[in-house]
Amino acid sequence: MNPFDKDTDKNQKDRGDEPGKKPSKEKRKESKLVHSYNLTYDQIKKQEMGDSGEEPGLSEGGTEKTSPPEQKKERAGGRFSGLVSQFKKIDLEETIDKIKKQPEKKLPEIMNWFRKHKMMGSLIIVLVGMGSAWFLSKLFFGEKKKTRELQGVAVVDIGTQVKVLKTTKTDFSDSILAMGSIKGFAQVNLGFQISGVVSVFYFREGDEIKSGQVIVQLDPQEQLLKYEQAQVKYENAQSLYDLGAIIPLKLKETRLEMELAQTELAKTAIVAPSDGILGSRDVEVGSMVNPSMKVATFLDVEDVFAEAGIMEREINKVVLGQSVKINVDAYPDLDFGGTVTNISPMVKGKSKTLNVKVQIANPYRLLLPGMFVRVRVKIFETKNAIIIPRPALKKVKGAYHVFVVNPDNKAEFKTVKLGYVTTDNVQITEGLKEGELVVVEGMEELKDSAKVQVMEYQSTSF
Repeated sequence: MNPFDKDTDKNQKDRGDEPGKKPSKEKRKESKLVHSYNLTYDQIKKQEMGDSGEEPGLSEGGTEKTSPPEQKKERAGGRFSGLVSQFKKIDLEETIDKIKKQPEKKLPEIMNWFRKHKMMGSLIIVLVGMGSAWFLSKLFFGEKKKTRELQGVAVVDIGTQVKVLKTTKTDFSDSILAMGSIKGFAQVNLGFQISGVVSVFYFREGDEIKSGQVIVQLDPQEQLLKYEQAQVKYENAQSLYDLGAIIPLKLKETRLEMELAQTELAKTAIVAPSDGILGSRDVEVGSMVNPSMKVATFLDVEDVFAEAGIMEREINKVVLGQSVKINVDAYPDLDFGGTVTNISPMVKGKSKTLNVKVQIANPYRLLLPGMFVRVRVKIFETKNAIIIPRPALKKVKGAYHVFVVNPDNKAEFKTVKLGYVTTDNVQITEGLKEGELVVVEGMEELKDSAKVQVMEYQSTSF
């Protein structure tokens, strides 16, 4: 350990310092350099000593001590003498002076002051920060205020910018929109009552059919033969009866057999029950059919039905006899009128809708079964009503109010009474007159008698 690192009184005296006082940096540097020089000299000296570990010099008798090998003695002595001469060349005082003359890196005087006066420095820093914040706030916000004041000399405050609706009396109606499809007034699945082979189909799908026309025919040979036999039998019985050869009961039996055979013959053909169209053909000529098979579909389209699903929350607005408008994609410019004829009492599964059936007259057969339709059920209708957008209302303590712009461009807070209310619009029954300007946008921060600037006018809300 470096003895000069300990600030003992002895070390301080050796350095020339006063006892008990901390040495200066220059003194400490000088002491460390001298100590390093002494250590280096001692280490080199020990390395150049002989194996015996003794220093070259005088023996106890005063004579020069020598090593037995003369050559080793001369070599060691020469190396030691050379190193000593090198150290002698070093001017220790000159080196110390150079170190003293090197400029020290000193902190600025202000930093030294802050290090000595920490409490006062902290207070000064806080005060400077607060002053800077105050200056910046004045610089930015004060400048804006000043600009407003300067501008106020030439520019007048125009008030809150709003959009208004000019109230008018108009006819208003509300409808429920639903989707559905067209169904035939009568849709009949056709089939034979007996088994047989299809011999002829008289119509194609979509063809118009008159009442009583045969649509499809089975091969009637077997039934025709039975009918002819029954007819001959009846004619013979009639002749015998006329001669008095048989009793009336026997004649009646033969007549019933003939009628039964005639009925079986009639079952080989399917006849249209009314005017309509052929919907589908499910078998072809030559097919073997039986009473359980569907042969074709017959549709009565003189009148059709539109079936649509109404949400359960709106079903209370739909009643029998209500007017309905129908639109189809095939005729987008045409509105077909209809009437609600049936409301299903059951709610459908996940859709939570009730099936409503609307009857529509279809004299020109423009509406065909399966067409996609849009159904508008009219649930409210009035005339000469004042209608405003629902967002224009403001509810305060259970009462509804609106802002109206007066001729002085100031907002008036008026109380109104509501009539029919929809999702988007509301009917005003009291509180507004025709021609008043109702604020519909910009009323969020508006107050009674506040100055306003009308930016946009609207004539209707729907």
